[in-house]
Amino acid sequence: MNPCSMTLADVQGKLVLSEEQRNGAMATFQRLKQALLGCQGIQQMDLSGSLARGTAMAQDFDLDIRLLVYDSHWASGYLDTLKKQVLSTLAREKIQFKSSGEHILKISLKNSKGEEFFADLVFTSQRAVGNKQELESHENPDEPNIKSKSLAFRAFYALQNDQKLIKQYDMTVHSSNHIRELIVTDQILEGMDNRRSEEK
Repeated sequence: MNPCSMTLADVQGKLVLSEEQRNGAMATFQRLKQALLGCQGIQQMDLSGSLARGTAMAQDFDLDIRLLVYDSHWASGYLDTLKKQVLSTLAREKIQFKSSGEHILKISLKNSKGEEFFADLVFTSQRAVGNKQELESHENPDEPNIKSKSLAFRAFYALQNDQKLIKQYDMTVHSSNHIRELIVTDQILEGMDNRRSEEK
């Protein structure tokens, strides 16, 4: 087998989002934000995940959106009512509902060019991660057992985690390390493994 002459930088150039794709994704996020911030109980909406970190792949990405709910609404058991209100708003916007979980709604929508985007709306609140003592004991969102926490717990720390990773990416890029490309390559290999498992 002949050695491959493609560098990791070449891999990044072919697989990461183009400026046009990113602009389309951001416009879609802004459309959702404009529609949903009117729902009673939503304090803030933020984009997180691979799009926010700059590691999204051109052929396989979605929008991870964190919906921060007021503590008072979360504590009062209002979440189910809020989810129904969000679904009603999405229906008026002709946004397709796919599935739901305790703290998540999965949807799909098209932009002005007819391109389809998939999005995960994850509901969270400071109440979702417990009291002040518990918060202080979980200052590091990269702790080894973070995956055992609830989706709402992980979503609460999403922005903090993304900002730490972006800072690390920027530091390593200045050192000529292709960390973003390695992450994208790892995501591709993981996706290939998942597809092989599904085919068996």
